[in-house]
This record gives sequence, C-alpha cells and structure tokens, in this order.
Amino acid sequence: EIKNQDLEKADGFYTSLATEHIETPLLAEAMMMLANAHMQDEEYLLANFYLDEYLKRYGNKANADHVRYMKLKANYDAFPNPNRNQQLLLDTIAQTKEFIARYPNSKYKPLAQTMLSRLELGEYFLDKNIKDLYERTDKVEAAKKYDEKLKNSSFNQNGFLISN
Repeated sequence: EIKNQDLEKADGFYTSLATEHIETPLLAEAMMMLANAHMQDEEYLLANFYLDEYLKRYGNKANADHVRYMKLKANYDAFPNPNRNQQLLLDTIAQTKEFIARYPNSKYKPLAQTMLSRLELGEYFLDKNIKDLYERTDKVEAAKKYDEKLKNSSFNQNGFLISN
C-alpha cells in the first residue's frame, strides 16, 4: 500500500500487524517504511509518531542517532516558511542542539549543524520581521525588545549579519 501511495491503508495494515503479530521482526521495518513514506507525503506528525514508536521499541546505541536525526529532519521539513510556526522553529532548534551535544561523533552531525544554521537564520529573520512590524505599528517597547534580541543573536555576535 505504501508503493500504491495509499498511506491510510498502510497505516491500517500496520495497526493490524502491531496488534496481531507483536513479536514479528517485520514490525520495525514497517515503522521505518511508514515514517519515510509519511515524510515524503509531508505528513510530518505521523512520521514522528512512527519514529517515536521505533525508538521506544527498537532504539539502541547503534540506531538512536539515525532515528533521532530523522525526527529532526521531519521537523525541519515541516515548515518551508518559519513564520508559520514559531514554536516548532524554536523547538527544532533546541532539539537540534541537543542532538549535536548528545551525538558528537554521529555521521549525521554535519547535516544537523547545517540544519541548525538554517534554523537559526530563519529565527533571526523572523525576529527581524517582528521587529519591523512593531516599528510600523508604533509599538516602540516591543520593537526595542526584538532589536535587543537581534543584537544578541549568534549571527550578530559572530559578525555574519548586522541589524539595521
């Protein structure tokens, strides 16, 4: 059903497999296949569900960094425009930093660092847009708060960007 792109039916078959054949070795593979299929179909919450289930049942030192990286990627891919879900952006930044600290030798670390840079850049421009909005609407105190946030951002501190 995944091949036929009928993920609803595939989810149903997974539920049946998980309840009727709880010890089958196919369950782990089915979870990963469904997680990937839902990511490709831009259904990131369902992808994260399967990845969380996989970690609970089959997570170990050998595969934990891969599965956690996939969760980060699902969150990263969930918002092409960071202005839409500010909390998801902030949560994903925190989770990415945690991943990098937790798995310093992971082969996924460079990919996570790239995602983190892009996420933080998205946060910077989101904050800049919010500051500009407050300035346009004469909310001086709020604009000052965001101006301070921009000045303290890692991009300004490292000399990458300069705030207006």
